[in-house]
Amino acid sequence: MKLLDERGRLFGLFNLIDILVLLLVIAGIFFFYQRYGTAPQEAPVEEGKAALEVVILSKYNEPFVKDSLLNDPPELKNLPTGQYFGKIENIEVQPAVLSTRNQEGINIAAPDSGRYNLILTVRCEAVKSGKAYFAGGQAVKIGDRLRLYSPCTYIEGYPVRVQPVK
Repeated sequence: MKLLDERGRLFGLFNLIDILVLLLVIAGIFFFYQRYGTAPQEAPVEEGKAALEVVILSKYNEPFVKDSLLNDPPELKNLPTGQYFGKIENIEVQPAVLSTRNQEGINIAAPDSGRYNLILTVRCEAVKSGKAYFAGGQAVKIGDRLRLYSPCTYIEGYPVRVQPVK
């Protein structure tokens, strides 16, 4: 029995190109699951606890989110895990700005009326594991999405600064 027959089939059963495409698809699925999958991260091996100051940028918030946070800065919990994340220390409010085109087709920054960008400074207790900090059961890294909630609102944002507090 030949390895490849005259029609390009492996052992006369499978087309070699089809097998290569199938392996490529399986490898692609594995890569994307590893990179973007929603599997929870493993609990860190505890190396040491540290107080962290995390500055979070949350864009395009409705007025009620801003008002509820300014009136009573709440303690925040991590949405995926439900664990305590930290307490808001400071809130900076900026008007939201959208990128749009004017009549000449030039990109300009235009104010988004009624929406706000919030810059939240949150103090949290974290566990340092290797080079990462974990708070609320999630790794806290610059640029990674954080989904936090309190009794009065939901906030989605991205850490722009993570630093230990002494």
